[in-house]
Amino acid sequence: MAYIISSTDLKIFMYEEVINDITNSDTEIINHAIAAAIQCAAGYLNDYDIPQVLGTPEVDATITDAFLKSNLIDIAKYHLVKLANPNSSYAEAHECYLMAIEKYFEMIQKGKIVPYGWPKRNYKTDPAPNVPGIKISVTSNEKQNFRF
Repeated sequence: MAYIISSTDLKIFMYEEVINDITNSDTEIINHAIAAAIQCAAGYLNDYDIPQVLGTPEVDATITDAFLKSNLIDIAKYHLVKLANPNSSYAEAHECYLMAIEKYFEMIQKGKIVPYGWPKRNYKTDPAPNVPGIKISVTSNEKQNFRF
């Protein structure tokens, strides 16, 4: 995977033994938690070039933002801990998840936080958000003239 976070990054914030207990040493579960964290964040970051900021399975992320990585790991960690929580605090993981969403990604989305060095999406060449599964369509009715 070429996402900005990897299973190695996750092991920095959780003990490897705890991750193995939760996942039964299944790396697919870890990859799913990471992909879910990336998709969650992408929904808030549609003003930015998602492949450059977060990466995709095919494209490496070009941003090295430690705080972004930390928040993404909190979201991925929550997705793991909600499966089972041996030696982990579900309440703490849930609080970190909410902080990442409400205090970081929503602030970026509202423009109250402007991350330094993140490339903005080019609206001329990429008019739709670069997130799989999102389709936008706008239509309008013909103008009507009423005469009395």
